[in-house]
Amino acid sequence: MARKSKEFRQLFYQDSVQSARVSRLSTRSQRESEAFKRFKATLESQPENEGEIFITNPQGFGKMSEKLMKFIRPYLHTTESYEDRLCLFDMAVLAWNLAILPSAKREEFLTSYLAEQVNPLDREALEMFVDFRDLLTELIQRKLKLFSKEKRFIDDFQLTEDDDELRVMVTSSLSL
Repeated sequence: MARKSKEFRQLFYQDSVQSARVSRLSTRSQRESEAFKRFKATLESQPENEGEIFITNPQGFGKMSEKLMKFIRPYLHTTESYEDRLCLFDMAVLAWNLAILPSAKREEFLTSYLAEQVNPLDREALEMFVDFRDLLTELIQRKLKLFSKEKRFIDDFQLTEDDDELRVMVTSSLSL
């Protein structure tokens, strides 16, 4: 069999690598599109959302998923598992929404939340809640500093991991 030229090998390699990349990107975008359709269908099927109108990426507003990811990125290194990241995102969403409230209502919520969640006689639970409150306060301050003009509440989110890539889909609504 005749030996192939160096140029042929390079061309063959480029074609095979390029088609693999296109295939992988196409598959990823298809998975993202399907995940978004399922997320939207789930939201639309919930009784509390009956009659609600869902608008995807309204003009003049940035994507909330990108803002939430930027907001939480410095804290992701502290997580080791999907469950840890999900808990961190839950906390970030709570902090984001609390930061939109007036400070008096925010403090009122935190005080009542403490009373509901922690038995004051359980020292370990109390210490954990103090750590939780400190991180929540730090996240609230971060939201107020970096995203002070953003007045949309985060209603729901869906976190997915695929090929070591973290993605989040977010639904939000304007605060009144």
